[in-house]
Amino acid sequence: LDVVINSAGIMVKKPTVELTADEFNMVHETHVTGTLRVCQAAEKIFREQHDGSIINLASISSFVDLTQVTAYAAAKNAILGLTRSLANEWAKHGIRTNAIAPGFVPTDINRKMIEGTDRGRRIIEHTPMGRFGSGDEIAGAAVFLASPAAKFINGHTIVIDGGYLASGIGDSFAPWATPEEA
Repeated sequence: LDVVINSAGIMVKKPTVELTADEFNMVHETHVTGTLRVCQAAEKIFREQHDGSIINLASISSFVDLTQVTAYAAAKNAILGLTRSLANEWAKHGIRTNAIAPGFVPTDINRKMIEGTDRGRRIIEHTPMGRFGSGDEIAGAAVFLASPAAKFINGHTIVIDGGYLASGIGDSFAPWATPEEA
């Protein structure tokens, strides 16, 4: 085993005041607890080899609010903290732990919310590259982080968002939100 990529995820979209404890915990269990358990299992193997790369999937929601996905955003923020903690703790064993934070990439989780919707149009308008990302673009960063070229990269997060975060607030403060959510 040389590389572990933690990418499991679920999302509950609803106003935070309506979010149940069970829904919040389900999202947290999937994203954070699941990632931790996989990392712990990989650590045993990587420690013996004194080499290994762990890549955790975060999200731009780790950096900016995505309206009505509070549990998801909280879990993705936790992934960044977990990534940094493991990077610091396990580096002495030759284990590198990094994260990738994708921007808006159509997936089974979000496709209905962003493709062909007013929300999706606003996101694209706010993204300097003027489009959604692709799974292949996320995979390219993972291949790099897993490669020998990234042997001295540890505890970092690569944001792949077409410039979405770099564009700042601009004319549309919350392009992710519908007008009634903003």
